[in-house]
Amino acid sequence: MQALRERIQSKLSEKSKGKDKDKDKDGSSSLKSSASADGKHTTLSDSHRHQGASSSPSSSSSSIATNATSVNSQSAEKVKAFLAKAKDEFQVKYDKPSQNTAKPDDFERIRTLGTGSFGRVMLVKHVSNGNFYAMKILDKQKVVKLKQIEHTLNEKRILQAISFPFLVNLDYHFKDNSYLYMVLEFVPGGEMFSHLRKVGRFSEQHARFYAAQIVLTFEYLHYLDILYRDLKPENLLIDAEGYLKVTDFGFAKKIKGIKICLF
Repeated sequence: MQALRERIQSKLSEKSKGKDKDKDKDGSSSLKSSASADGKHTTLSDSHRHQGASSSPSSSSSSIATNATSVNSQSAEKVKAFLAKAKDEFQVKYDKPSQNTAKPDDFERIRTLGTGSFGRVMLVKHVSNGNFYAMKILDKQKVVKLKQIEHTLNEKRILQAISFPFLVNLDYHFKDNSYLYMVLEFVPGGEMFSHLRKVGRFSEQHARFYAAQIVLTFEYLHYLDILYRDLKPENLLIDAEGYLKVTDFGFAKKIKGIKICLF
């Protein structure tokens, strides 16, 4: 789990390159600090090996354990700092007034990826940059008829504000007289449900790998006071690198402070 946290931090730093030079510098400093901490830990370990003749096994084990505790403590502080910053950024984007960020003519529609009760998802290509996206098209009349206005607005507001490696990104959103459009990143691996149905069940190693990503994702969401409320294999997508992307925030809800009850 700890290793996956560090990989997330690295992935977040890589993702921010080219968008904000100051953020890029901060990310580089964080990575350098982590590398420095790892280097000190290695040096201390090497020192213990060289002093093996004069140090007792118990004292060496105690020193190594102390060093490991120190490294874990530093990593925990980095996670807390990341979550605190993420919450501030989320709130700014969540409260931002809604406005169109694109228009239908900006995209070339290629094929339908899936259909739902009041809309469909299409694979589209941006005319200008050539990137592929998954465009969620919602029929306004059906949304009103099925009383899904609140769910739809919640989904859009949450998607435009969240930013995490294991969550789908909302890149564009706009509307016209008949439809609402949410343009999401295209995840080529498809649903976990399809892969699970083919293999029957995942190995323990794969299950632990996916479970760790889900736990970290929910830790992020809960810190933002967001309840997802729709976890199932159909809502877990697998990207080109084999990592998960949680999608479909139709039932998600932001509440004032999450209370955890133990039974």
